[in-house]
Amino acid sequence: MKRVMLFVLLLPLFVIPLAQADWFPGENLLTSFSPSTEEWEALEKKEEGLHTRLWQRKGAGLNDSYSVSVISGLEEKLSKFRNDQYAPGKKSCETFESEVLNESPTNGYSRLMWRTRCGDKGGFVASILQVAIQGRDSFYHVQKIWRADVPEQEMALWLERLSSISVCDTGEPERPCPEGFKRVQ
Repeated sequence: MKRVMLFVLLLPLFVIPLAQADWFPGENLLTSFSPSTEEWEALEKKEEGLHTRLWQRKGAGLNDSYSVSVISGLEEKLSKFRNDQYAPGKKSCETFESEVLNESPTNGYSRLMWRTRCGDKGGFVASILQVAIQGRDSFYHVQKIWRADVPEQEMALWLERLSSISVCDTGEPERPCPEGFKRVQ
């Protein structure tokens, strides 16, 4: 009887790691968009506590880019982070708009999604969609940046992509990682 009880108690230790073997232990950022190497060029920056990957559409450079940053250990109020992000643009842009699009939590984590548009008299325009998620272990920031006005159809596509971004945690049953998905390498 003692052997059966021990087996029952140890079974979850073996089943859980096997079921989530494709996930990093702990938190994982989930996104439905994975840039292809045919269309996008990737750049990566790793510093202590910060990991950023920037994709630039080939031939467009920073005029059409997508960025994902993971900041280990950062605990930040999302509204303060948003203000810090748009402060330089607000100061230097002749026309500046910033609008919160979504403040609803995702998988138990606080999330803020917003759109910013900046312009000047010379015709320069920058449009940015951003999502910030406060995790338990890290802070996540995703941006889609255009240095141009964005057609409504493309904006709608990216709004859908960024709206689906979430965080899961292999060690938190109330924040599960989805079955059948593999992490992006």
